[in-house]
Formats: sequence, structure tokens, C-alpha cells
Amino acid sequence: IPLVSVQGDLQYIDRPAIRAVIEPYLNARFLELDVHALRAELAAMPWVAGSSVQRIWPDQLVVHLDEQLPVARWGGGALLNSDGRVFVPDDLAGFVHLPLLNGPEHSRELVLQRYQQFNRQLRSRGYAIAELTLQERGSWFLTTSDGIAISLGRNQLNDKLERFLTVDRRLLSERRDQIARIDLRYSNAMALAWRSPASIGTGE
Repeated sequence: IPLVSVQGDLQYIDRPAIRAVIEPYLNARFLELDVHALRAELAAMPWVAGSSVQRIWPDQLVVHLDEQLPVARWGGGALLNSDGRVFVPDDLAGFVHLPLLNGPEHSRELVLQRYQQFNRQLRSRGYAIAELTLQERGSWFLTTSDGIAISLGRNQLNDKLERFLTVDRRLLSERRDQIARIDLRYSNAMALAWRSPASIGTGE
């Protein structure tokens, strides 16, 4: 039976599950061991982003695994890696802190790119994105980590965010916790809804 070495910086991949995949292949003679089939089976595991299997004479099998790097949740039931590819681990409970991205299935990479762009813009003013949604008709909606819902519409998205950040810098920064919704779908204006209208203008 070959000596098996599993390599890689593994945080989420379950080592007993890896062993369970490898063990049936160890019954074959060393030179007859199907490294291509083993590599494919390992690559199909949810947390494996890439795999390589190498036979080293006379009796060593070296398995190297690259782990998925989760950057966001997708649609509530899956995760996205840094390339915008979806994968579905057994348990999502430990990833509720990641932003939630939604959109048509074919739009995953686009939504991730937009999230990264918007997040860079908003981060300059201390905002972070908790949720970003692309609707079927092409409209974008985001929610900040402090609960502000922002409607962006379809076009000139970065310009609209910059307009909001300009107003935020001049007028809104001290009242940020009172903002409920911001509508940026207008060409040269924005609408704002407060959480507590009665307190606006009282200085409280």
C-alpha cells in the first residue's frame, strides 16, 4: 500500500473525507493506480478548487489540494470564490458574515465584480456592503452593513454612488444612523427616506 501525503493549506476541507476518497484507489497495484480518476474525484469535492496527484517511486502518493477561497454568499444556498465560481459546502452556518449576492445564474461574475467596485467606493466613507442584488430587468439594489437600502437603477452606477457619497460627506455623515433608504435612480437627484422622520430637524 502506498504511503499517502496530503499537502495544501487546508482550513475547511475535511481530512477524513479526503482519506475516504483516496482509500479505494490504494487497493490497486502502485503502477496501475488511476491518478486521473482520483484527481477528478477529489476536484469534485465542494471545498476543493484544484487538485494534483503524483506517484513517486517506489511507494509514495502525493496529493496536493488547493482550497476554495470564499468571498461571498450566493443566493442564500451557495458560496462564491474569488473567481466568481459557485460552490456548495455542506454547511453555510459559519459564513453568515460574508456579503450576500443575488442575481440571475449567468450573472455571478458580473455581480461579484460590481460588488468589488461598489465596495471600494463605499469603503472610502466607512460604508460596507451587506447585500447586493441584480434583478432580472437589470436594476441594482444594495444594502449597507448598517442597514441602509440603496436603489441604483440600471445605468451610470458608479457616478450615482459618487453623487451619494458627495452628499453624505457634506450633509449626511452625522445622521447616517437615521437613514432608511436612498433612491439614486434619478439622473441628477436623489431621494432619501429617514428611519425616524419626527426626529429630523430637532437636532436629536
